[in-house]
Amino acid sequence: MEEPPVPTIYDVAQPADVLPMDAGEALAELRTRFANTGIEHELAQIARDGSQKLPVRVLAVAQQRAEAGLPVGTAGAAVIAGWIRFLESADVSSVDPGAVELAVRLPGRGSAARARLALAVLAPDLTRADVFARHVAEVLVLRRPTLTGARS
Repeated sequence: MEEPPVPTIYDVAQPADVLPMDAGEALAELRTRFANTGIEHELAQIARDGSQKLPVRVLAVAQQRAEAGLPVGTAGAAVIAGWIRFLESADVSSVDPGAVELAVRLPGRGSAARARLALAVLAPDLTRADVFARHVAEVLVLRRPTLTGARS
């Protein structure tokens, strides 16, 4: 018996009524962009200025979902958790000047406190921030994979 194919992001993404554009068009544009080998965005470049990008690209979606009575979701929370980890390991002043004050406040705090601090900076008026912060904190407590694939 043949194994079912592993689902892709396109298979699991569910359009919501809160999207400001047609979901099919948005997915087609995304596929076109990802297929363009001439675009060389390295992860470090994408991570720069998260304090400016994340409110618009991630938290605005969570806000719209919350206002529409939909779950805020966990995918965006994982992005925020990843950004927090990035701030804890980078020279923030050179990669995200808007997050310097936050980065100084993160060390020594638990996952819930770090999640609340980040959301207070990124989206102080986020509807259902308590739920979203809980999702972020849950991702933060997961152990990070190492280069060898083992958990640290």
